[in-house]
Amino acid sequence: MTPMPSSAPVRRAASAERFAHKAMTIVNAVLLANAERNERSLALARLVMCLAYSVRLVVLYSDDLADGQVKDWFDLIIMVGASTLSVAHLARPGDRAPWDRVPFRWRQSTFVVVDLVLFGMAIFPAIVQPEPGYDGILRTPYVGVGTLVAVGGGMRLRPRLALLSSGGVMALFLLACVLDVTRNPAIVAWGVPEFAFDVLELSGAALLGVLVATRTLSLATESAARAIDAERARERFGAYVGHEVAAEALRVDEIVLGGVRQPVAVLFSDLRGFTSYAEQLSPEVLVTQLNAYLEEMVAVITSHGGVVDKYIGDGIMAVFGAPRVRPDDAVRALRCAEALTTALTAHNRRRTTMSLPPLRMGVGVHYGTVVAGNIGTVEHAQYTVIGDVVNLASRLENATKDLQVTVLVSQAARDAAGPGAPALVALGSLAVRGRAESVDIYALASEHERLSLAARAADSPADDG
Repeated sequence: MTPMPSSAPVRRAASAERFAHKAMTIVNAVLLANAERNERSLALARLVMCLAYSVRLVVLYSDDLADGQVKDWFDLIIMVGASTLSVAHLARPGDRAPWDRVPFRWRQSTFVVVDLVLFGMAIFPAIVQPEPGYDGILRTPYVGVGTLVAVGGGMRLRPRLALLSSGGVMALFLLACVLDVTRNPAIVAWGVPEFAFDVLELSGAALLGVLVATRTLSLATESAARAIDAERARERFGAYVGHEVAAEALRVDEIVLGGVRQPVAVLFSDLRGFTSYAEQLSPEVLVTQLNAYLEEMVAVITSHGGVVDKYIGDGIMAVFGAPRVRPDDAVRALRCAEALTTALTAHNRRRTTMSLPPLRMGVGVHYGTVVAGNIGTVEHAQYTVIGDVVNLASRLENATKDLQVTVLVSQAARDAAGPGAPALVALGSLAVRGRAESVDIYALASEHERLSLAARAADSPADDG
């Protein structure tokens, strides 16, 4: 006898891959959102500095600009260009700004270069054309721009860009010091102590920038890992108690025993003759075949909004209306019962291809008021529904054996479903053990018609031709 194939290892691998992919997606999304905000902040700071420098050029060096001094005009053009880029980048994503068409990582790299150029523009002109009173680049405030550029590199939340910014600032600073000493030896007044202090200051800024980027990346990764762990636990928890029940349990702060009265539809399904069939199978093959059956049936129940309350051997108890009540719970339950018969037919076709006997099923559906809530103890509680509705649904499922139908529906379930119910055929009344009154019952019209045709064919005399 060929066992049903098991897809568990594939599913576990796919689940692990899915969680890992989701973790990276969360990390990248968090970093991108924060990096975009930080880049806009840097653009604003750059805009303010460029405008201040431009105003300084226009106010203090208006004569040089009027005389066509190349250095001053070059500085002004660079500052105006950097200001324009900064203004363009201040537009938020989705504002149809020109930057929206440029990949964000390219924009970040571009602005790293822009910031390094601005730092160079702040220090090298003063060395090349010293102004009156100039006594060395380390005595000017321009070196402080390098500190801002180094720290700003870390705000881009990309360690490589942080290292590029820090390394670029340090390289430009050292080059400026060498150029200052060789070009202006007569007027340079700074010495080794000042040089050492500025090196330490820029090194600290560079280290801070790199730490900001790497630590933020680490925090994002840790946060994503915690979020994924919580989601994995929620999914695993939902696999045992149902995802709706799991969501409800995780929503409250503590487990409260007891329940509330609410209307639900209860569906019981059970395999016919499976116990005797199972005696022929090894435990491993039995579990494999049973899981293959349950997997397809539970998918039908879930797709119709039902919650699997429990498995009873090869039987399933499903609830429609707990923990969340819907106005069409009865309709969902009846449509689900009809869909289960269709799913079983398809499942049996697959079993036939593997030389396995077909399975038969009985389904009972009832509707009414139950108590839904946590039953048991605080240490070991179970969310379930309790009441006569559950007992009667189970009795209806059991009665399908004697009536030779797959689905039995109570009058209460039919009335609650109303016009949305599938076509049903009345089968009369059913005396239920333990109940004083009988219950009006219905079968699916499609199945009843099929059984009637089969019965007529059996009763008619054979055609001898």
